[in-house]
Amino acid sequence: MDIIIVVATGLVGLVIGAVFGGLPLKTSMMTEQQNKAQQLLGILAAGLMIVLILSGKDLGSWVIIICLVLGLGLAKIPPVHRLLLNRIAFLRPDSEAGQGRARQAQGDLPPERPTTGPPSRPTASRWKRNPTHRKSNPRVH
Repeated sequence: MDIIIVVATGLVGLVIGAVFGGLPLKTSMMTEQQNKAQQLLGILAAGLMIVLILSGKDLGSWVIIICLVLGLGLAKIPPVHRLLLNRIAFLRPDSEAGQGRARQAQGDLPPERPTTGPPSRPTASRWKRNPTHRKSNPRVH
């Protein structure tokens, strides 16, 4: 009976991990159905793992964790990922997600806030030109 539980949890873990690996990483690229499926599968995987731990099936709980990671890793291999996206239409990213700039220009989206990056650091050539800078002139304290 333990072998059946281990094999079943392993297969479930591989399938859930492969679905997670096939879904887009950014939630902005997901459809509403993909987002709901991701949440549901995450709760299902966590619930199954908790049930296995509480029922004393330690091997089954370890197998599902390892198979989730393996399924995710295998699905993220580029040729496998392309195959999943070509075969399973549900896993494809949202077609409107890449058109954000066009929709923003039409007025459908609010304008983006300007982002400010970190201040630029002076380059080594600028330090050499400044005679009072510590790095270029060790006599200045």
